[in-house]
Amino acid sequence: MTGTLKRFGGPILFLAIVMLFQAHVFAEDRAIAPAVKNIEADAVSDRETQARPARIDLRGAIQRLLAGNSDVKTLLIEYEGAGDALLRNGAKYDPLLIAGAEGGRSVSYNMFTRSTDGVSTARGYGGIEQRLGTGTTLRATLDSSLAMMPETRLLVGGERFDFGGDVYNTRVRLEIAQDLFKNAFGSADRLEKKRAGTQADIQKAVVRARLAVLIAAAVASFYDVADARAELATARADIQSTTGIRDMLALKLTQGLAAPEEAYEWNCRLSQARMAAAASERRLDECMSALLRALDIPPGGAIEIEEAFTVNAPDVPFDSALRDAFAKRPDWRARKLAVERAGLELEMASNGARPSLMLKLGAGGNGYDPDSYPGTLGQGRQAVEYYAGMEMRYPLGDSGAAADEAEAGRNAAVERENLRKIEREIRDEVAARIKDCASAHAVYREAGEAREFARAYYAEVLMQFQRGRVQSTNLKTALDTYTRAEHVAARALLGYNIALLRRDLARNTFIEGLGVDIEALLRKVE
Repeated sequence: MTGTLKRFGGPILFLAIVMLFQAHVFAEDRAIAPAVKNIEADAVSDRETQARPARIDLRGAIQRLLAGNSDVKTLLIEYEGAGDALLRNGAKYDPLLIAGAEGGRSVSYNMFTRSTDGVSTARGYGGIEQRLGTGTTLRATLDSSLAMMPETRLLVGGERFDFGGDVYNTRVRLEIAQDLFKNAFGSADRLEKKRAGTQADIQKAVVRARLAVLIAAAVASFYDVADARAELATARADIQSTTGIRDMLALKLTQGLAAPEEAYEWNCRLSQARMAAAASERRLDECMSALLRALDIPPGGAIEIEEAFTVNAPDVPFDSALRDAFAKRPDWRARKLAVERAGLELEMASNGARPSLMLKLGAGGNGYDPDSYPGTLGQGRQAVEYYAGMEMRYPLGDSGAAADEAEAGRNAAVERENLRKIEREIRDEVAARIKDCASAHAVYREAGEAREFARAYYAEVLMQFQRGRVQSTNLKTALDTYTRAEHVAARALLGYNIALLRRDLARNTFIEGLGVDIEALLRKVE
């Protein structure tokens, strides 16, 4: 017995040391494991008692954005007020009521009575004026007055003449005025109305462009969540693989087939993988918070996004994409309308330097009666008056009109340059986005093949490691290669879909492809 102990004492002592070392290396994980299981069990129980998170895809996210986002609501309010300029322009054609009253007393020397007499007067007037789109102004007025003078009697040649007393007067006038030059038959008014309508269209196009930017930002947030979730999945897979290798290494360590420093290395690697997973979880939380904020969902709300990535979208020819862009992009339409507005402003400024020539025609009645106002009406029908006239206004040395015309010409030139600039930018952007789609798809295809090679490489090295034919350093290299290939493949798929999104945003066909009707939303607030 003693000899046996002496014979196997060395190996037994070595195994005891190895087992103690293993216990020291993995004690922390064994101590934490039950607590982790309890925490995970409690978390699962809590989640089961709560409502399931709402599942939302990209189309649903955009619909939620349009329904509840504060910035979208602000833009809809601005869109609703885009036609205010046109309403203000039409206000000058509203009927205008005119009314007034006045009274007074004058004192003058009466040469007949050689005394100072006082005369009291009272006047009331009213009318209506209507401006037409043909440059015509219609005006109807009624003016009534009462003069109260002292009565005076004179004897001239044996005859008596009475002066003074009350005198009632009523004057009715109908007038039509027509501009024959500056606003010839409403030409200037039509320019102003067209400019107001163009300005309203520009504001609507700008709102559409800003709305497209908000939608693009929300889609980017949606894809950020998908990217962060894929990154977290890769990190968790790395933890699982690293844990499995670490456990196999522990078994080999007990058998004397691995060195202690290898155990330290893989424990360190496991800690690093856990740190990477924690960072990925934090990024996922931040991306999810940004998405919830964009969709106007409370911070405590929970959603689960449904990814529907495209793996092989049809190609879009450059000419077709460019036609879509020029037909549907609101930023280009806004620039195009700005050129039209500048042209109208230049024409208005040139027209403003012309003289005004006004033709006036009128008719009326003017009646007097010493007893009452009704009596003046009958006399006024007999005392009918007609008149016609011309009035010209032309400012001498009107430097302001010349300055306005010069400024309008410069603005028109600037807007034309801006239009050419954005057209060049759109062409370059569409061409670049089409090339990006082709490049991104090639990267995605190569990344998928690389992932399969990396998976086969890792599986082969893992099998060789289990058989003791390779060292843990070889397995570490294979695992790093496989993990990186998985992450690159996931990012490549996401990058390809982002490239498709940018291409369709450059064409402004992305929303149509999702079946979201923005026009119906905008029609509700018009």
